[in-house]
Amino acid sequence: MAFLHSLSFASGIGHASRRVCREPKRFESSQDLRRARFNQMTKTLTRADLYEAVYRKVGLSRTESAQLVESVIEEICNAAVAGETIKLSSFGTFSIRSKNERVGRNPKTGQEVPITPRRVMVFRPSNILKEKVLEGNGGAKKKA
Repeated sequence: MAFLHSLSFASGIGHASRRVCREPKRFESSQDLRRARFNQMTKTLTRADLYEAVYRKVGLSRTESAQLVESVIEEICNAAVAGETIKLSSFGTFSIRSKNERVGRNPKTGQEVPITPRRVMVFRPSNILKEKVLEGNGGAKKKA
């Protein structure tokens, strides 16, 4: 899947990957095994993972899948830069919030430092996503 990272949306160049069969990894100690299990639990979803999911579920070629994901991400980025609110049904809302200038303190010295005004992106998950995350954590479903 790492090859998908090298795909360039602008050039549209891609190639098929070769799968390499590897022997199952042997762990030297139980600590190595615990560390490997933890890494599996904290996996990060990457662009390459999204390319692969579109490739498998939609049936587009790998190059087309990469281009589709890149164009969706580009649209979201352009809307965010323009200050628009991005609402994804059943997922959540991304919005841009403007923060005013304020005075902060350096925790080490206690000296006052001005914090410049800036725009920040805020994500507010939908109730559906919140419930799915709660269920995924083994929590009880909310009572209506």
